[in-house]
Amino acid sequence: MNTYLFLGTIITIGIIVLVNNNSIFADQAIWRNYDNMKDLVNGIKNGEKDDNNINWEKFSQYF
Repeated sequence: MNTYLFLGTIITIGIIVLVNNNSIFADQAIWRNYDNMKDLVNGIKNGEKDDNNINWEKFSQYF
């Protein structure tokens, strides 16, 4: 019984860590070359960043 509880706890913690890391890497991909929102907007205006390729639904999850 204790073995199943231990394995269940380890698996649950592992799932939580994987889900949290996924959102962190998605955030890094959006902001990869920009220090803040102002720089991102300027990059879009200057044509450095194509805003048609940004997943805006995923982007809005962070704000």
